[in-house]
Amino acid sequence: MLTRLLQQSVQARPSKAAVVQGNRRLSWAELDSAVARCAGFLRKSGVGEGDCVAVALPNSPEFVIAFFAIVRLRAVMLPLNPGYQGEEMRRFLAERPAAS
Repeated sequence: MLTRLLQQSVQARPSKAAVVQGNRRLSWAELDSAVARCAGFLRKSGVGEGDCVAVALPNSPEFVIAFFAIVRLRAVMLPLNPGYQGEEMRRFLAERPAAS
């Protein structure tokens, strides 16, 4: 459903701003292109449907790109605070959701 909503937005308003962070803007078409590249990279890295992908990014366009790329692959995103370090990060990764 989210992938379909993204595609509908790309078709309806490709040059309109989809993601804004300060002076940085990504249009719907640029977002879709970045999502496709990220999803391709993840697929080549072995991520498939139901896999859990840990993401430690700040609130940024890259977080949005990663989210939609993971959704496109029908995988599961495990968002982690990029401030986690050492044992804290290992604990969250060890407790990640199991693949279905």
